[in-house]
Amino acid sequence: MDNIKITHNGGSSLAVSSVGVYAFDTLSADQSCEVASTYNPLAKMPLMVQGCEIIPYGERNNYPDLIDEALERNHLAPAIIQQHVNLLWGSGPMLYKTVIHSGRRFKQWVEDSKIQTWLDCWDYKSYLLNACKEFHTFNGHFTKFLCRQSGADQAGSPGSMPVTSLENIPAKFARLEWWNDFGEIENIIVSDTWGTDPYSMSLTRYPVFDQYFPTRHKQTMSYAYLEGFALAQQYPRSPIHGSLTWINLSSGIPRILAASGMNAAAIKYHIQVPAIYWNQKAEQLQKQCVEKGIAYHERMLEELKTDTFAKVSAALSGIKNVGKMITTEEFFDATAGKYVGWKIDVLDQKVKDFIDAELKIANEADFAITAGLGMHPQLSNLHRDVGLSTGSEAEYAHKMYQNVSVDIPEKIVTREINRALQLNFPASELRIGFIHT
Repeated sequence: MDNIKITHNGGSSLAVSSVGVYAFDTLSADQSCEVASTYNPLAKMPLMVQGCEIIPYGERNNYPDLIDEALERNHLAPAIIQQHVNLLWGSGPMLYKTVIHSGRRFKQWVEDSKIQTWLDCWDYKSYLLNACKEFHTFNGHFTKFLCRQSGADQAGSPGSMPVTSLENIPAKFARLEWWNDFGEIENIIVSDTWGTDPYSMSLTRYPVFDQYFPTRHKQTMSYAYLEGFALAQQYPRSPIHGSLTWINLSSGIPRILAASGMNAAAIKYHIQVPAIYWNQKAEQLQKQCVEKGIAYHERMLEELKTDTFAKVSAALSGIKNVGKMITTEEFFDATAGKYVGWKIDVLDQKVKDFIDAELKIANEADFAITAGLGMHPQLSNLHRDVGLSTGSEAEYAHKMYQNVSVDIPEKIVTREINRALQLNFPASELRIGFIHT
């Protein structure tokens, strides 16, 4: 077997052999189809960071970063998550009270100027929109409560409203502190540099929000999340967790096709060069060395070969050279008794079969991602090649979504703002929800 030398430059690599030079892309472990995990093999031990004992978010405490990286490279999953956000948001948030009519429960949308004034003073819509995005990306969201400290700690006490505003904290910045001796989480740790040098990061500890004593601390935090099945940790898995393999596969196909188009000439041509050609070049080099009074070395011929093939490769490869040509000359080989010269044969790469196969995989991956993220194809603009979809199908899919996919997400997304409403306006039964008509 020929010796093959492989050199790497970032994500691109070259394989050099006596047959030719081949270009290909390489993937690191983080870019492969390896599925991230929320499981921590050291679940019985906390992760110690600057004296703080935290519950690691994932096997290496970087689960949110892995999810972000997978979404960043994919063309479909972020759009489906945004579609989930749009469907949950509906016509936007509004105050309501629950009414019972003919044995059925309804939301009656109402206006309250006092409550609305408090909501508008801290941009509650941005908070709720960010909470929707966090929930549909990580199945949970962190909230910071900014409270007004006073001497009266009991909820509903006279004086100013205890909760001044709420703030959404991205999951990539927040970690739960380890359980105390009673199995309770007392604090939430926030840092903007998780995953880097643990000795240089800045940590901030926030007490967990206590609705019975909301003004005990000026700033507190809470974590609202959808509890999952068979989890070894406090954190839930992301909605895209089970589809990560498909997402990574789908993200890689465009890169494969792009690399194939850019590097097609590396394996498209078989170039045959007669030995007499290089013998004549060697004689010319030797003659030049004699004229210059320098010694001839075999590496001079090798360098000439490298330079010659580089020029030929530049002429043949790349999409910018489509339509160009290359010329060769023939000369008489006295030993063989015939004319010989360079010969360039085009290899049958079966490009159509290759591209069709990749596109078929990409199509299947798109439907697998859509199904894994719980989005009906009619709501994600994906259609099988079985004819045009109808408006009734899309309407049915939308009604089904409202019936089975809104109530629980809405309760988790609005849990903290409704707790704040209950504390600030204890005499009111109004809560906030999303309008769906």
